[in-house]
Formats: sequence, C-alpha cells, structure tokens
Amino acid sequence: MNVKIEKVNFCGWKNCIKIGDDKAEAVVSTEFGPRILSFCTPQGKNHLYVEKSTAGKKLGKDEFAFYGGHRNWHAPERSDRNYIPDNNTCETVCTDNCVTVTAPAEKETATRRALKLTLCDGVLTVSNIIENKNLFDVRFAAWGITQLIAGGSLVIPTDCPDTGLVANRAVSLWSYAEMNDARIYWGGRYIAVTPHDKTVAPIKFGFTSAEKKCVYFNHNQALVMETEDGAVGEFPDYGCNFECYSSGGLVEAEWLSPIKCLRTGDKVILNETWRIADNIAAPDIKNEEETLKLLKSL
Repeated sequence: MNVKIEKVNFCGWKNCIKIGDDKAEAVVSTEFGPRILSFCTPQGKNHLYVEKSTAGKKLGKDEFAFYGGHRNWHAPERSDRNYIPDNNTCETVCTDNCVTVTAPAEKETATRRALKLTLCDGVLTVSNIIENKNLFDVRFAAWGITQLIAGGSLVIPTDCPDTGLVANRAVSLWSYAEMNDARIYWGGRYIAVTPHDKTVAPIKFGFTSAEKKCVYFNHNQALVMETEDGAVGEFPDYGCNFECYSSGGLVEAEWLSPIKCLRTGDKVILNETWRIADNIAAPDIKNEEETLKLLKSL
C-alpha cells in the first residue's frame, strides 16, 4: 500500500508533516514539540485533542504550552524536567513510509527527544525516543502521552495471568483523584473512562496492564493503541505501565517504558502501535458482556 508524505498546514500551523495511506493518516508538528496533532482515517474525524487557545500559534521559547495531541516525555513526572518549553524548530527526516522528527537537545536536561512515525497498511508505529546527551548516566522511562478528544469512552482491559495466591496487578491513584468520579467505570475485567467538556476537577490513575492495549471508542470508530512493553520491569508510580488522566474536554492514554539507566549516547525507546477500526458503534460500557465481546473482536 502506497504511503504519501507531504508538508501541510494544520490548524494554522505551517510546515507540519502528514503521513498517510488508504486507511489512516497522521500529522506531526515540526516547528515545536514534536507533537502528533492528528490521527484519523482519510476524510475522517481527528481522534486527538487540539488545544484551541494555542492552535496555530508558536509561543516564545521560554513559554510552555500543551498544544494537545501526542507528546514524548520523561517519567516519573517532575516539574523541573517535564515542563521545559519545546517551541524550537525540529529536525525532520522522511523516508518511504517513515517520518522522524527530532527536537534540539534540552540544555536543562541534556536529553534529546524524538518521535518516529512508521506507517504500514493503516497501522501507525509511534516510537518515543529519548537520548541521553549528558556526560553521566541518567535514569528515567519514556512516557508517551496521547490526548484524546471528548465524545467517546476509553476502555482499558484488566485481564492478567492467574497467579494464585500472589497479587498480579495494582492501581495507583493521584492525590486529586476521587474513586467515585462519575467519569470512571470500574468494571470486572476492564476500566472505562468517559470524558466530557464540563469544568470539573481532573482525575488520574495508573495500572499494570498485562494486555498492553487500550481502545478509544469515538466517531463510530475504535482507536486501538498497543505497546510492546508489558508489566515486567521497574516502572514509575508504583509500577504503572499505563496511566490515564482526564480533565475538561479530553482524556489521556499514557504508555510507559520500564525505567532504564542510560549511559552517554544511549537511548530509551517506547514503541506504540495505533490503528483504527471503522464502523464500530461504541458499546454500553456498563454492559460488560457487550463490551468484552467487542474488545475481543478488535
């Protein structure tokens, strides 16, 4: 299947790169970030959230902005490491079916972040890459954060191997998360989050996902997001390889790599695969039989 790569204007941002085929297309920024700003089927609706207040704008080099979409961060989260402005022009390399966008090295952390997008038959592989440019070892995890636009439900399967008398999964809660929040459905074999546009307090939880998959039902489609990193290894936030955050208008699906010690020049890479199943009606997430049947079919 032919893959087309072209420069586009997206939401007022110039010099974005679109990579697409007959089944899916993605848009990535090059003048800041990098951020994946859109993922959809051809002529379909964007599944990613774009922050309206910064759309089309490139802020000053000393001003941090979320912008929206998908970003590549370090974990665990720290205010002095994660909220460094990323408003510089990135380096872009395109091949037949691949786009790699690399930001300049951050002087504050001496790390360099990149997103590599590889498209094959409608499946987008997103490689979150962080390189250590320090003269000494550093320890962190790669953290892929995807902001999804409100209107659907994010479902995270919780199936895991039977370990008998030994615990086999954990849920982490942030201080501002209320367990009885109406946006969360704690199912028997999955967790579901349904965001909305109302002004409400944010929520966040983490989970050890053995299935390494989550599904976002929206636009009469199912966006399936998977990772190669299971729940084996040392992970941030009490052992989470998946985290979910929701605030007004969006929900975040967040995959994490194990924490690694990187020597000078080493890289940590978190690979995700994204694909869209079309003509999929969103299930009633409180109907577990219906939801589980649909998850299995995907």
